[in-house]
Amino acid sequence: CLARTARASRMSADGTCQRPRSVVIAPVRLGAGMRGKHLEAMAMCKPVVATTFCVEGTACSHERDILLADDADSFAHSVVRLLTDRETSERIARSGMELVHREYDWDTNAARMETHLVQCVRDYEAARK
Repeated sequence: CLARTARASRMSADGTCQRPRSVVIAPVRLGAGMRGKHLEAMAMCKPVVATTFCVEGTACSHERDILLADDADSFAHSVVRLLTDRETSERIARSGMELVHREYDWDTNAARMETHLVQCVRDYEAARK
């Protein structure tokens, strides 16, 4: 699983993110389909700057897990902020990684799907009676 591999490769012995040396940008403005590159970067404990369009449909929250910017000036400001403010960069990276492992982990989602399917079968059986 990408999330587990990424977690193992970017975590120090005390469970903290290794100091991010870069910022991942996702200036997505249009398109269709799954937009998950920001989630992959977050799983690897990288701080991310993305557009609000890029994170639509995900549980990402501005200033908690990711920085959001929709114009060139705010995008540039956010990137520079993460490159120069170590505390914010590490906080965003750690929170983003935790979000991905909590919400997008295969095992977690498989358990959610199983619960949903069991309930569907129960509802179907109850309706047939």
